[in-house]
Amino acid sequence: MSLEKLREEGLAFAKCMKSDRFSGLAKLLTDLYPDNAHFIYELLQNSEDAKASDVLFSLTKDCLEFEHNGKRLFSLDDVASITSIGDSNKRDDPTNIGKFGIGFKAVFAYTTTPEIHSGEYHFRIHDLVVPETDGVNQLSIKETQTCFTFPFNHPVKTPSIAVEEIQRGLCSLSDNTLLFLNHIRRIEYLLPDGNLGYLKRVDHEPGHIEIISEFPGLEETRSHWLRYQKEVEVTDEDGTMKQCRVAIAYRLEPNDKKDKENVEWKIVPLDEGQVSIYFPAEKETSKLKFHIHAPFASTVARDSVRDCDANRQLRDGIAELVVESLEDIRDRGMLAMSFLAVLPNEQDSLKEFYQPIRIAAVNAFREKSLTPTRSGIYAPASKLYRGPSKICAVLADDDLSLFTEQTPPLWAANPPQQNQREDLFLKSLRIKPWGWSELSEALDCYFDQDQRNRIETWVSQKTDAWMTSFYALLGEGFEKDELSIFCHDIMKIKWIRVVCQNNDTHVLPTEAFLPPDEMTSFSDDIKFVKPSVYEKKGVDAKNNYALVFLNKVGVRKFDSKAMIELKLTRYGTLSLSQSRKNDHCRDMEEFIEFHKNNPKEVGIFKNKRFLRSETKTDFFCTPEEICLDWPFLNTGLADFTYIHKKYPLWHGYNEKIKKSLLKDFVDFLRAAGAMHELKTEKCLVYKNSQIKSYIGDRELHTATNEDWKIKHLSDYTSAKSAKASFLIWDALIRAPSEAHKATYQPNRQAAWQFAESQLVQHLKAVTWIPGKDGVFRKPQDMTQELLPDEFPYDNRNGLLTAIDFGKKSEERKEAERREQERQTSEYKRKEESAKDLGFDSAESATHAQELLRAEKEGRLRLMPKPAFPEHPVANPERRQEKVSEQLSDAQGKNYQHRSRSVRTTANTIDATVMLRSHYMNADGQMICQICKFEMPFRKRDGQHYFEKKEVLSKKYLPKEHEAQYLALCPLCAAKYDEFVKTDDEVMAELREEIVSAEDYEIPISLGDEQTSIRFVETHLHDLKVIMDEAE
Repeated sequence: MSLEKLREEGLAFAKCMKSDRFSGLAKLLTDLYPDNAHFIYELLQNSEDAKASDVLFSLTKDCLEFEHNGKRLFSLDDVASITSIGDSNKRDDPTNIGKFGIGFKAVFAYTTTPEIHSGEYHFRIHDLVVPETDGVNQLSIKETQTCFTFPFNHPVKTPSIAVEEIQRGLCSLSDNTLLFLNHIRRIEYLLPDGNLGYLKRVDHEPGHIEIISEFPGLEETRSHWLRYQKEVEVTDEDGTMKQCRVAIAYRLEPNDKKDKENVEWKIVPLDEGQVSIYFPAEKETSKLKFHIHAPFASTVARDSVRDCDANRQLRDGIAELVVESLEDIRDRGMLAMSFLAVLPNEQDSLKEFYQPIRIAAVNAFREKSLTPTRSGIYAPASKLYRGPSKICAVLADDDLSLFTEQTPPLWAANPPQQNQREDLFLKSLRIKPWGWSELSEALDCYFDQDQRNRIETWVSQKTDAWMTSFYALLGEGFEKDELSIFCHDIMKIKWIRVVCQNNDTHVLPTEAFLPPDEMTSFSDDIKFVKPSVYEKKGVDAKNNYALVFLNKVGVRKFDSKAMIELKLTRYGTLSLSQSRKNDHCRDMEEFIEFHKNNPKEVGIFKNKRFLRSETKTDFFCTPEEICLDWPFLNTGLADFTYIHKKYPLWHGYNEKIKKSLLKDFVDFLRAAGAMHELKTEKCLVYKNSQIKSYIGDRELHTATNEDWKIKHLSDYTSAKSAKASFLIWDALIRAPSEAHKATYQPNRQAAWQFAESQLVQHLKAVTWIPGKDGVFRKPQDMTQELLPDEFPYDNRNGLLTAIDFGKKSEERKEAERREQERQTSEYKRKEESAKDLGFDSAESATHAQELLRAEKEGRLRLMPKPAFPEHPVANPERRQEKVSEQLSDAQGKNYQHRSRSVRTTANTIDATVMLRSHYMNADGQMICQICKFEMPFRKRDGQHYFEKKEVLSKKYLPKEHEAQYLALCPLCAAKYDEFVKTDDEVMAELREEIVSAEDYEIPISLGDEQTSIRFVETHLHDLKVIMDEAE
């Protein structure tokens, strides 16, 4: 092969390309590189392959000259390669960059006749493939130089456009142009205006590269890089095993930019790391924060990486290199927390191709000693813990070791800010958390004595300053709801540092006190918290979290309450013989005065032994063990100690305590829990004979299970004592109204059961109420006239009615009334008419009439009407005053006209509760005010369904008030709407009937039906008041 032979072959091929069939081939070859000035990299590639160290671009208005000092000059094979298409002589040399043999064709976008001068060869190329020596002048260059000349003679692209594009390409050469080259150290370019630009590479210590750049018109800049590279074996697409070099480069910056002499370097993240195939692949983005290089198989323009197995092998080689670099970076002292920002994290959204690099880095940190720790050394992330900086600042590795039973180092270092790059990478390492919840769990040793002992030993070895920080940490955790532990769970730890007899010791929180504002002399056994563990200069009490902790766990300022508690504690260990009565009574007076001033603090006396009794001689009693009777209260309880098992209070208090304090003394003991009366109390229904519980009925948490009793009631009624009876009577008339009934529903699917309470059942059945004649009777046999004067008759809660008090007397009165009625001429007339119709009596006829009416209404009721509830007015004047006050504050009824008239003030009151309480009888039945039958059904929650209806319209009742509503069953409510509320004349008549009524039943007509509205006394009273106010 000779140059002439290459020329002849080229001419033949050029002729073929000029034919119509292949006329587009030349354009195709020059358009393969979309970047117009991409051939600059092709020239640099040629220089690198030739082992050049310096290159120079000289750009003029007419041409571009390029020269380099490569050690390898052109050979005939090089001439053949540069004039061929796809037949590079570098294909089999893994150390060379070019692979395609067509990269040089990019120059034909600017010139039609490039010239090459190298060694013995001086030729130009025309028609892309034809080497020509004729007319080529040999340049005067050094023997070791290679020179390219590119005249701007392209028929389409003018010289001015060529200059502009090439100048832009030269000025855009960046630092990483030189990063991954082995031979070129300097790139210079001279522009048409005479300005010179250059890039220069300086190698420092192994891997440390400095790139010095100067762009035309700008000052010189320097960048520093830490480069790692290695050889990897890759199986090429044709199955050939090759050695290829991969590399990575991290950006370096000085730690202290002011110190120019002793520079210490740190690695910083790039805004956008580039992928290089020796030179930057412009269209390939890795989203890494450092540069990577490999001889990837790419597009012809080398601007993006193709997806193939060989490239994946190269990528894995880069991942291995990243891992290897980490240990070197650590050993160089550069693996600081800030370096983690350089590494990829899960939020970087790397392309799938580059994910193995991130995974390899994460695995390396988890398995190798690479993760920075708070102690300054490195450890595998899998053995470390991460926690909030506040916890880490207080608990050192040795402290954490106590709770985790692991060997230090244990704390991973914390980044300066959360959710920044450093923190995001640490999160990807899946380091075990140890934060507020773990601290809470570690301190929760309420049932773990061994753990308490370990904690107590641990804190006893700490300094006062550390204790202050520890207390402040826990205080802040409580204050900000970070700690999930209850204060009660850590109150059994002896970790409050106190000064006791000039020595430091640790006690329970409840045993320690903060000194009062004004210190006086105190007993030596009072344990004050050591000031140096909670006082901090410059921190006010509001922000003193150490004080917050002490307060949270029960450490209190030593005050009158603390003094009282100390005395109470001492009484708990004293016997009566060890206490002088006079001293004890002075203490008692102090307790009385404290209670007068602090009634809400009575709880500190409950279950505390400090009271003397008449009968117990060994130890003091608690208030709950004492009963009050003469000479303090005339309760009679002292006669029944065999029942209630309480001790009568020591009579000596009546003599020893100041007379002015005796009433307060009694009030104090009553509040503290001393027995002074019998009480009705709730209980479960299981002993109620009227309630049936079935084995198949599962009792769930939604169950209703409520009954009422008085403790030891059968013993008191069996005593046949007027004192015992009075105790029961007093408890009964003070009981809540609901104490008359028992209610049971084991679950929401089961039926409701209602019955008389155990209290009512027992008191109805036994003889226990004394008469004035001294005879004990059952409630049904009693009358108000028979009651002793000291037994007040008060049935406001309905309990006397529930136990059938005076029932027989009422039945006699009713029988007498009926007998008198039968003697009237009107009754005799009705009687005769009823018998004419075939009835036995007038009552039978009336009952039949009611049944017929009910049948017509579709709700036949065979059962007799239930008892209508009663709610008498105890104080009419006071109640009228109260209703008037409510009405003056009440809103007027307002309406808004929307698609229909909408009442906007209805939600300001709710009459439902009032109506339920008024119209529920003693048997738990809610009664309709018109038909007087029980409401037709109960809702799923057990409450009766009913409808509340306004008695009259806004014209008569302009303000909102609960008394203006009726409780009606659905049928009566519908009738009321139809026959009353739609007729203003009927409403006017009804108003007059209500205002003038002397009875609780107001007659009304519902169509053809003559009936009435029945009220309880309190409801009717309030309704009359608001009607009067409306006038």
